This record gives sequence, C-alpha cells and structure tokens, in this order.
Amino acid sequence: MKARTAECGLYAFNLPNSMPAFPLPLRSGDTEPVINLQELFTQIYDIASYDLKIDYRNWEVIPALSEADTIWADAWLRDRGLRD
Repeated sequence: MKARTAECGLYAFNLPNSMPAFPLPLRSGDTEPVINLQELFTQIYDIASYDLKIDYRNWEVIPALSEADTIWADAWLRDRGLRD
C-alpha cells in the first residue's frame, strides 16, 4: 500500500491584519468553499459576548507580543473602549 502525502497551504498574517480566507479542501471533484476565517472569528466573538467576559484592562498575552504588536493591541483595545 502506498502512503498518501497530504498537501497543505500556509496562510500567514500579522496581528494587525485580518485573518485570511482560504479554500477548504473536500473530496476530489467537489467545489471547495472559501472560508472567511476573520468573519467566523468575529461572529463567534460577538455571539459569545467575549467583550463582556474578558477583562482586557490588565490582560497580558502569553507569550508576550512584540513591542510593535503590543502598542497596536493596546490602541485597538482603547479605540473599542475595552481598556482605559
């Protein structure tokens, strides 16, 4: 029996950018739907009311963000009223 090797793609993005959409592989011959990962994440975040459940005022990311990403995240949270 010959082993099959999976093909995969890497969709990299930086924190300030939206998460990329990607085609979801299905069975051979099926049309691959495009999954909008950012839209799904945003909908789940909103439905679950994470903005009310997570205290972003003293929130530290582990592992720590780069200095540039820390500044960006702090400004993003302040713009949305999630951090003083």
